[in-house]
Amino acid sequence: MKKSSFIGLTVLAALLQLTPYPAAAATPKPYCSVASNSGGSWHTWTASSQQEACYIAFFKVLGFGQSVDRAWRGSYKTGLNKAELSCNQGKKTVYGNNTQVFTNAVNMSNQLNWKGCIIKVL
Repeated sequence: MKKSSFIGLTVLAALLQLTPYPAAAATPKPYCSVASNSGGSWHTWTASSQQEACYIAFFKVLGFGQSVDRAWRGSYKTGLNKAELSCNQGKKTVYGNNTQVFTNAVNMSNQLNWKGCIIKVL
């Protein structure tokens, strides 16, 4: 056997040992993001359902004395998430693992001083 073939087989055998089973599909987790044209917003990602998350988010914005003009509900996954931060001032792409995508989006909107933001996990 040639030396290069032996090295290739050794690397292949090592890789097979690292991934003996296919990765399990990540369980989607619910979230809801609500915003007002007046500048308020609320994002909930710890509720047990999209309905509960939206109920919380809607009433938080209404509690600010503002109307709800935009809302987005969906799911995020365990692992890397890509999201769109959509605010009165513009849009930006945000990345983060697990719930960190929401923290990153909120931090970005604060740094840019953007208001009335919703987060759409893509």
